[in-house]
Amino acid sequence: MSSSRRALGLLIVTGLSLSVAACGSTPDEPAPAASGTAQAAPVTISVGCQPPKTNPLQRKDWDDDVAAFQKLHPNITVDSKDGFPCHDVKTYDAKLAGGQMEDLFYGYFGDVQTAIKAGQAADITAYVDTVSTLKDIDPSVMAAYTVNGRTYGVPRGNYKVGLVYNRKLFTQAGLDPNTPPKSWAEIREAATLMIPPMVLILPLYVTVVDLDLLNTPWAIWLPAAANGFNIFLLKRFFDSVPRELIEAAEMDGASPARILWSIVLPVSRPILGVVSIFTVVNVWRDFVYPLLVLPDTDRMTVSVAINSLSQTMPTNALTAALVIASLPTIVIFLFFQRHIMAGLTAGSLKG
Repeated sequence: MSSSRRALGLLIVTGLSLSVAACGSTPDEPAPAASGTAQAAPVTISVGCQPPKTNPLQRKDWDDDVAAFQKLHPNITVDSKDGFPCHDVKTYDAKLAGGQMEDLFYGYFGDVQTAIKAGQAADITAYVDTVSTLKDIDPSVMAAYTVNGRTYGVPRGNYKVGLVYNRKLFTQAGLDPNTPPKSWAEIREAATLMIPPMVLILPLYVTVVDLDLLNTPWAIWLPAAANGFNIFLLKRFFDSVPRELIEAAEMDGASPARILWSIVLPVSRPILGVVSIFTVVNVWRDFVYPLLVLPDTDRMTVSVAINSLSQTMPTNALTAALVIASLPTIVIFLFFQRHIMAGLTAGSLKG
């Protein structure tokens, strides 16, 4: 028997269990297993996730399994529901809340506990022992279908994604190797921090030339605003914004733009200040990139101008120029030190 047929057969058997358990049990005392005798009353169970007609091979397997099951249990009628996709996020919660789900329905692992709490999943603990492959299911996967030792479902299939990372490279990039990224967004953020800044100079320069931004302030500030470290800080902070604030604004009818302007941005002032300060300081002390994109002597940054004059300046004058050039960044840090530390730690802890 093919793997799809085995999976569909398992679904139908589980559907029978769900139907019997739902009709003759309470949450604390599941009904005994059906005897399967001829005296059993006629039962109709609805089963979702029937393969669509556009997939005739799997649909035939499904129908064959249903026919074989009903031949063994003539008192049970399986009402197959052609649903594609099996899990529609647009209607799932509404059907769940309204009690309109099939006797056997398909859901993602993260939705199982929601179905159980909504009372839409029957206790099938007394029946799962008849599933011969139950012992082969990963216990961590099966845990999603279990509450207080009671089983409310059986997984049809699952997969896991692993991440292999270089601890030394993480350390060199200033990241903590003991807390690696846990989502694709965090992986992208970490990747931008691991790229040496000098590698980005050529693509940044080509982009500035293509956009005709050479010798303009935008050639400096646009790349600085898209810095990976700044995005990392902002993302961590935005993740820490209480979801309740946004939900309350949505209930009041606020649009996404209104929520951003009136809710998110006001509470994000500390991290926005930190990002702004870091951007200004990095641009102020940068040398190679401004040298390339601001070749006009009238538009040179302080660091580039001092270097160009260093050959004709006496040592004492050069030293004084360097000290004066460093004063703005020192003053900015001392003046905004409290805000910088508050912004860096914001979003690092969740309560």
